[in-house]
Amino acid sequence: MNESTTDATTGTDSESDTETTGDAAAEPADDADATAVDGTARDADAAADGGTTAEVSAESALRTNLYRGGLGLFVLLAVVAVVQLYASVNATINTFVAREYRSLFRAAFNLVVLLVSGAGISWCVRALSGE
Repeated sequence: MNESTTDATTGTDSESDTETTGDAAAEPADDADATAVDGTARDADAAADGGTTAEVSAESALRTNLYRGGLGLFVLLAVVAVVQLYASVNATINTFVAREYRSLFRAAFNLVVLLVSGAGISWCVRALSGE
């Protein structure tokens, strides 16, 4: 390394080289030299950007598992909501439809639920198979 000192008697600056061995090349001043000399800057940059490959893979796996857990929770909530909707529609049919037409309305409602379920299953199978 170079040190800059001021001579007290003359008032001039002088530079002295304190390291005359090749140690200065092992500790370069900028990042470009660090990468060129020993390659450790790339590892340091990778750690700063998100860690090593193993850490990034672990983080990705954790994120995937969190998304799957969230998806499972939302599916459970959707199933509960659908069951309650189904019960509410049946109660509404019982309230507003005359006794002789209730079975017809329930059949029509069940057919609509079956068709929507079939379309959803078909969409999921296509998405999972890559079509």
